[in-house]
Amino acid sequence: MAEFEGGIGKPCYEVKLLSDDGKLTHHRVDANSGQVTKSDDHPIESYFTSLKPSNLRDVDLSLRQAAVIAAKTGDKVAEAQIEREDDGVQYKITVVTNGEGHEVKVGADGRIIPSR
Repeated sequence: MAEFEGGIGKPCYEVKLLSDDGKLTHHRVDANSGQVTKSDDHPIESYFTSLKPSNLRDVDLSLRQAAVIAAKTGDKVAEAQIEREDDGVQYKITVVTNGEGHEVKVGADGRIIPSR
């Protein structure tokens, strides 16, 4: 998951990476320089109570690819995350269009999931 934090202070990206062994690493990246300013390891359960590394093994679509697909619906991607939905995985992407954010869900097959 990657999220832009542009509030008070220095703008940065909050990036959470899940390794194959289930370790979740949280990085803080300076938005201006691209330098990692902080890294912490966390138990995956603290962020994703229903998503397990085994859910991702058979998914060919990466979070980055899902973000590119969702970005076609707006100006830019502000936030992207992966979550378990029913028996599968889907991506929840926040896309900004004309200064307004809206959520786009992309299935593991790369198709945009219509809003309900």
